[in-house]
Amino acid sequence: INTKKVTSFVLRHVPLVGPLLYRVIKRIKRRVKRILYHENLFEHMGVRYLGPVDGNDMPSMLSMLTHIRSSEGSVVLHVKTQKGKGYAPAEENPNAYHSLPPKGRMPAGESFSRAMGEALCALAEKDERICAITAAMRDGTGLVPFAEKYPKRFFDVGIAEGHALCFAAGLASAKTRPIVALYSTFLQRGYDNILHDIALQRLPVTLCVDRAGLNAADGPTHHGVFDVAMLAAVPDATVYAPVTLAGVARALRAARGGDGLCALRYPSGVPDTALAAAFYADGEPDAAPTVRTWESGESPLLTVLTHGRIAAEALKAAQALQKDGIAVRILLCEQIAPYAIVAARLAPLLLGNLLFLEEEIRAGGFGMNLSDALARIGALDGKRYEIMALENGFIGTRRGESLWQTAGLDAAQIQQVMRRLACTE
Repeated sequence: INTKKVTSFVLRHVPLVGPLLYRVIKRIKRRVKRILYHENLFEHMGVRYLGPVDGNDMPSMLSMLTHIRSSEGSVVLHVKTQKGKGYAPAEENPNAYHSLPPKGRMPAGESFSRAMGEALCALAEKDERICAITAAMRDGTGLVPFAEKYPKRFFDVGIAEGHALCFAAGLASAKTRPIVALYSTFLQRGYDNILHDIALQRLPVTLCVDRAGLNAADGPTHHGVFDVAMLAAVPDATVYAPVTLAGVARALRAARGGDGLCALRYPSGVPDTALAAAFYADGEPDAAPTVRTWESGESPLLTVLTHGRIAAEALKAAQALQKDGIAVRILLCEQIAPYAIVAARLAPLLLGNLLFLEEEIRAGGFGMNLSDALARIGALDGKRYEIMALENGFIGTRRGESLWQTAGLDAAQIQQVMRRLACTE
């Protein structure tokens, strides 16, 4: 870099012919560079291109960045790094070290992602039409076993979620049964493709929406809190929300048998054992996803309608109220859309006032849509209800608080709302 600066300065200050000589040499240099390195897209657009530079070489990086700071115009710096450099285990297995939660943050056990991958392999063994698509997230979405077992039916399209969904639509139109596995936060990149390429054509595509709900380990960029509202606007879309590993397999079987767009959304990590004990104490049926019921006593004064992992917080709150003699019924929805179908299923189960609880955004979410669907069939007549949901999807944690406390959705805050509704005639 310094040599280039000195050379440029000397050439420009040669008397009479200096500026012309500088331009001629620069032109020759560009032509030689094109011959050796072929065409450069950025320089064709008038943007200066530098690199590649070794991103693990700090002195070189600092020197290059210092040079760029003093240059005029836009610059593209091409940096090449070795993932995990300096830590042997990460160098040897970079995929495993792509994203690690803080120590002790995530409990051990089989994850939802892995359960989905195993269930998909079992279905693919019996149905040759099934194929799997992901966008550079083979490991994170649990598709490694499928990719290894069925390499010709597995497609990783790179970081291109829109293309993944459009590609799935094309495959579905050719009589295959594509399953697209994406993180919830990345699903929004392909919303247009969901609407126009899949739903409008009524094509049988299944979305496996991983990392649904709040994600304490990843932060605001990876909260899966917008997909429920997004999918609610898609005509005839079916959405399942399993909370157990067996529930993932049941939802996947039900989605595979659908005629149009189906989605199953599940959180990161492992299932909450408290939910399994409360809602599936009598075991899990092989039937399609439906509504699971739990009550803390006789003659409940309040019904909580919820789905997903947040049901565990509702359960804690209801158990605390039980000590004060306040009985609560919790309806855990394994299917959340279409809302008209879910509302018809829930209407006979409602007792007392209602609390709609979710860990996604309020606007256009589960609570808004389900309460509207219930109101349309008269199931809310004479009842008071409230919706507890996220007011802001871009939420981070405050020091000394859990993510659910910061969001206003932890058991203590849910309990306060429950108590108010249960004690209001």
